[in-house]
Amino acid sequence: MQKSVRQRVVLVALLGVLVLLGVFLYRQLHVGWFLFALRHDYPPKTFVTVRSLLHKAERGYPLSAEEFEMVSGYAEHWHPGIRVRVLTTFFYLADEEHAERARQIAMERLRDRDWLVRVYALRSLYHLRHPEIYRIAQQRVADPQEHERVREWAQRILSVSER
Repeated sequence: MQKSVRQRVVLVALLGVLVLLGVFLYRQLHVGWFLFALRHDYPPKTFVTVRSLLHKAERGYPLSAEEFEMVSGYAEHWHPGIRVRVLTTFFYLADEEHAERARQIAMERLRDRDWLVRVYALRSLYHLRHPEIYRIAQQRVADPQEHERVREWAQRILSVSER
């Protein structure tokens, strides 16, 4: 009789711990932090900083000069995911004062070693209305050494120009 009460207490305690662990994991997965904890190569602080500035720009709020310098400083970050987020932030720049510098950064990223960064650099140039975007897209489509996804996005940009 004594063992069964003790076993029940231990079972209830273990069940409580499992429920707490489940709630913790749900919150972490819901927010996304747990995934970063599993990947040691991903810098969460940098990602959060760039992501918060991206969300601000997406909502139509202009970036201050300090915020723009911060986000553009990450354009040469070692992690391609950060570089992609920086270029995505450039999609939403409303003010012309930052647009020219963003175009320069996107042009530099067209020579990036990661094809996904090159795709987002091309897309950034399109969103920033770079005057040479169609010529650049034609070069990317014609380049047989270019990754197929970059050529695909360049073709999409060219198809928009034909409409």
